[in-house]
Amino acid sequence: MPSLVILAAGMGSRYGGTKQFSTFGPYDHLIIDYTIYDAIESGFETIIFVIRKEIETTFNESVFNNWKGKIDLRVVYQELNSLPEQYEVLKGRTKPWGTAHAVWMAESEIEGPFAIANADDFYGREAIKKSCDQLQKMSPDKNSAFVIGYELGNTLSPNGSVSRALCNVDDDGNLIEIEELTSIQKKAGKIVSVAGENERELHPDDLISMNLMGFTPPVFEAIRKGFDQFYHNLNPGSSEEFYLANVLTRLLNKGVDIPVIPTNSQWFGVTYSEDKDWVNRELAELHELGAYPDEL
Repeated sequence: MPSLVILAAGMGSRYGGTKQFSTFGPYDHLIIDYTIYDAIESGFETIIFVIRKEIETTFNESVFNNWKGKIDLRVVYQELNSLPEQYEVLKGRTKPWGTAHAVWMAESEIEGPFAIANADDFYGREAIKKSCDQLQKMSPDKNSAFVIGYELGNTLSPNGSVSRALCNVDDDGNLIEIEELTSIQKKAGKIVSVAGENERELHPDDLISMNLMGFTPPVFEAIRKGFDQFYHNLNPGSSEEFYLANVLTRLLNKGVDIPVIPTNSQWFGVTYSEDKDWVNRELAELHELGAYPDEL
């Protein structure tokens, strides 16, 4: 019973608002609508949304009610105080705990292998289908995972720098390490990651993760242990987050093989408010090609 966990609790600070509820394309759909449509078309049976209580009403009106009855829908909540009793919210902490913590919130609704996607990223049908197909090959009791690998050149914003998780793989296509890179931008005809005065050249076909990945239920042990280590190493006032990349690294250290499954899908999203025109053009073209109906 493949499930898709959609992370929809973020705010999108660089975009300038709650971008999950901004409409795009010629028929004013949310980006999350395309992901849900692709998930249904690809064979997913359950979708679990991770949201915050304060956006519940808007979420229900904009998303949940529109898809109710078309697929099994479930909702869980990620809040700053969504912690086991042995932890407390650190003084001055206002930033969410991160993507791995968000996935942790869905544990009670997970019944088998599951994939993860961000609410504000357009992933493409091929990538969603590859995720579902891979989940159906995974044993629910075995600790296993995969990452959908996008070509870096297919994930850049035309309006500013981005952060991406670079996937280093072995000859068999399995993940060796995942490396968080910031300030990735096009410069003088090249793609570079800028860190201070240092520049690192990257390649358009480098595989990166856009948080479209899959796990089996045993991953929650790694999440619990990873969060405990993360929490106890936090400095006072730190805004550091517990990311899915941290969980992947823990699995690698345990000897779990994590295939990076390449996709030719074109990613697009709204990192910056100026990206909206770009996203609108991309979606209009997909509708014109017949990839999506007028009404999802």
